[in-house]
Amino acid sequence: MKKGFYAYGSQPSFIGEVVEESVTEINQGGLCQVFTWKSMNVTGRVLINKILEDINNCDFFCADLTGLNDNVLFEVGYAIAIGKPIWLSLDTTHAESFRRFKELNFFSNIGYCNHTNSRQLSDGFLVDRPFENHIPVLQDLIEEYQTGKKDTAILFLKSHIDTNYSRHYPVNCVS
Repeated sequence: MKKGFYAYGSQPSFIGEVVEESVTEINQGGLCQVFTWKSMNVTGRVLINKILEDINNCDFFCADLTGLNDNVLFEVGYAIAIGKPIWLSLDTTHAESFRRFKELNFFSNIGYCNHTNSRQLSDGFLVDRPFENHIPVLQDLIEEYQTGKKDTAILFLKSHIDTNYSRHYPVNCVS
């Protein structure tokens, strides 16, 4: 049975209840096993190390972006970087979260499940079925560029601050 990790932030406070209820319902269906940080045994361990270990060991990664928690955004980036299929959710009725989500604009090319309660969240999960052979985002992006489906470029703009990273690349680095 495929297993997935579901990340979510502690703010807004209602989102934990929504995700935990949804995960309980998903797990009762028996199609896959989803767990959150609340079910992890972290006593005496550094929390982020255990979370990264669990992301490494899961088959797919889910995250609720309501609140745009920095830790959750890091975990999404990590899951993308190691090639995990991802499934994102967002409560768009939480006005401040949705405004910040649109401002960030990082996820504008990645679909997400819009929800306002745990039933909509679990229904969206069961419709999308992220536990079934989804293409990892990174692989999908690479294939688009390699096959010429995308006619855009990645542009690196050198920072006005002389960091190690900015010194490593020439000013006109375009790929």
